Amino acid sequence: MSSVKMNVDDYLERINYTGSREPTLENLGALSLSHKIHVPYTSMDIFGGERIVINLDVIYQKVVTNKRGGICYELNSLFMWLLQNLGYQVHCGQGAFFNPGTNGFSIPYYHILLFVKIDGEYYIPDPGWVIVGPMKVKHMEPHVETHAMYRSRNIPGEDDCWYFIERHKKTVLDADGNVLKQGPAPPGVPTGYCNEECAKEESSHWSSLFRMSMEPKQLDDFIECCDHHQDYEKGLLRTHMIMHRFEKDRYIVTFGENVTVKESLGPNTDKILSDISLHDDDEVHEACKKYYNYNTKHKINFFSNKPQNNGL
Repeated sequence: MSSVKMNVDDYLERINYTGSREPTLENLGALSLSHKIHVPYTSMDIFGGERIVINLDVIYQKVVTNKRGGICYELNSLFMWLLQNLGYQVHCGQGAFFNPGTNGFSIPYYHILLFVKIDGEYYIPDPGWVIVGPMKVKHMEPHVETHAMYRSRNIPGEDDCWYFIERHKKTVLDADGNVLKQGPAPPGVPTGYCNEECAKEESSHWSSLFRMSMEPKQLDDFIECCDHHQDYEKGLLRTHMIMHRFEKDRYIVTFGENVTVKESLGPNTDKILSDISLHDDDEVHEACKKYYNYNTKHKINFFSNKPQNNGL
């Protein structure tokens, strides 16, 4: 890819953002939402496309000029550049994903997170994965979005820059409204725990997403793990093709060999509208066009060159 001049106006046009450019909390949420709606998270380039590199010029040309998607290292690093140029005080930190299969966390730097400081408080926008935000980084304070409820929790024994990010467990319905999985009742206003048993029960209502550090990092710090994602044949992004399209109360996820279309009936209930199995690489191409309006622009080799396992 040849170098192009990075331009805020073109970037905002790419994400279809026409609102105020003042660096406010409200505008940060609008920017993040526009980004999530118009730029899909996708790992498709790992399966037959160009190698993913952490280089802002290259990422800008891919996402803005060529109207492509990307993974967290690409989308969040580019969004950080945009916020900096709009006058926000922002830095990046690292996160490790929780793996339910091993009941442990991945290697560090598995995810790049953004921390925006506004009026003395830190907030997380995450157009490169799941949180729209801005979510305040405050111990045990629920953050409600249209599709989910999240919270941050200080990690016991660590300093105050280390947190778990957790999502409240959901009730899942099928297309006819029948309960497939019953989640717990949503939490009320946090007032502290009545006792140790109460705290244990309440904690079981939440599932871990990742552990994160707010310590400022440089983009180069993520290069090694970005390469790991692409080279480790048993890693998550090599054994699972992932694509995510968000539309406020409706979202579509390709994960592994299935395309799942969900409707959010509030932050604690999902309705599965459809769940389609994919069987070969041609079907992947067609699914990208049909469900994401996304042309992969290269031959997918997920099924034809598929490693096994899904370690982190």
